[in-house]
Amino acid sequence: MPSPATLRLTITFTDPSLEAEDRDAQAQSLLAELKDMDEVESAGRVPDPNPPAEAKSIGGFLVGVLTTEVSVANAQRLMQF
Repeated sequence: MPSPATLRLTITFTDPSLEAEDRDAQAQSLLAELKDMDEVESAGRVPDPNPPAEAKSIGGFLVGVLTTEVSVANAQRLMQF
């Protein structure tokens, strides 16, 4: 749970001209960049709350969706990124 001075942001790649694999690749690329930023407290993929019954336990993330936590003080710097 974020502290009161922390914002939790959800970032979704929704470009309809891209295939799901391409949207997910963009999300993973951004995730790597976010994890390297000092302004970001945490960043990760969003687990799929309703995976298909035949899905394997490895993976299980929503395609093209990330979540990140950033302090209120650093939120503007992140948005400029």
